[in-house]
Amino acid sequence: MRNKQRVAQSFARHFREYDANAHVQARMALILAQALRTLTIAFAPRRAMEIGVGTGVLTRYLTNLYPDAQWWFNDISPEVLPYMPQSSGAVFLQGDAEEIVLPQNLDLIASSSAVQWMDNIPQFIARLAQALNPGGFLAIGAFAEHNLYQIRQITGATLASPCCENWKNYLRATGLQLVYAHDWEQTLLFPDMHALLRHLHSTGVNAASFSLLTREKLLAFCESYCERFADPSNRLPLTYHPIILLATVSENSQMPDKPAKKGCQTPNFALP
Repeated sequence: MRNKQRVAQSFARHFREYDANAHVQARMALILAQALRTLTIAFAPRRAMEIGVGTGVLTRYLTNLYPDAQWWFNDISPEVLPYMPQSSGAVFLQGDAEEIVLPQNLDLIASSSAVQWMDNIPQFIARLAQALNPGGFLAIGAFAEHNLYQIRQITGATLASPCCENWKNYLRATGLQLVYAHDWEQTLLFPDMHALLRHLHSTGVNAASFSLLTREKLLAFCESYCERFADPSNRLPLTYHPIILLATVSENSQMPDKPAKKGCQTPNFALP
């Protein structure tokens, strides 16, 4: 079981630093929004929900795309309220998304950098699928198997992410039609361990696990990381493995059947 409350507290402590450091997460939100805009032409959801709004990175894209929708916004942490859009009629549902009562008859459920924290991902995705109307869409940005592999090789103390094929199968198992799937690896380089650890804490990534390490174990981790992964310029890599998934309720679907796209190249969207 993942200690989501500890994770939420870690994110909340660093909300002000998050946007300046969460470069990969920001790119995920942008590509997810562009996938929705490009692949769901004429789609105009009346009822929509975002899971795990955080500092509103994806939220701002979604509300710009669909300003006329009735929105429900969820996050486990009440500290996200200052980041919520001031749209009329928007509802904030605070709490664990695996446990709260979800609104039903939704046309869109979107989430970026949150679903990987769920205790039972397949069951959670099935729960989301059941809340969608025919023709509705589920749009997810999450992390796949190579995410933060450097940390995992040393300690195993990072979030173990499903492989890409498992993510796709979770969607298919619910009866959803997979419309789009795209993953890539993105490696950030840091000048030293202090900068790398500061990045992890600022984004909430793995901070909960590191906070449990003794000083001796943390020093040993830093030494091992530098020995194993430093490049010839002594820069330290940290690799993310995002995956973007878009699926629809196939019955009476509002769009034609399209095969899922594959590959590790950034999709050719017209980025703003």
